[in-house]
This record gives sequence, C-alpha cells and structure tokens, in this order.
Amino acid sequence: MKHNSQIFNLSFPTQLVEQIDAQAKEQFGGRSDLLRQAVLQYLRSEQQWEELFRYGQSIGGETQARSEEAVAADITKRRRKTRE
Repeated sequence: MKHNSQIFNLSFPTQLVEQIDAQAKEQFGGRSDLLRQAVLQYLRSEQQWEELFRYGQSIGGETQARSEEAVAADITKRRRKTRE
C-alpha cells in the first residue's frame, strides 16, 4: 500500500521539544508518531465539539430556547427520557 505523506518543518521552543522527545521516547516510536497522534486527537476533539454545538443549536431551534441554560435544561430532559 502506498502512503501519501508530506514532510514539513515545525519550530518549537527548546523546552517543548525536550518534553515532546521524552514523551515520544516513552510511548511512541518517535517524534513524528507523537505529533501525528496529537494532531489526530486534536482534530477529533474539535469535530466532537462542533457536533455538540450543532446538536445544541438544533435543540435550541426546535424549542426556540432563549438562553444557553434553557438549551442545557432541554438536553438534560431529553437524555432522561431516552434512558427511561
């Protein structure tokens, strides 16, 4: 299988590089592996937040809630109904 990859340079403060290298040595094959995993984790986290915000907006639109608190209360109410 052919991998498509691109090499690029990054600049980090020396202290951060030392932390990256220590963590990479402990848990990963190398610096690139650690940074690749960190970026993937960040992107997944951002995607989950976006999905959560869209869900909150959709509920707010359905209930015509006027505040974040009202949306949160409605989400809690819907989750409780789902569990029952």
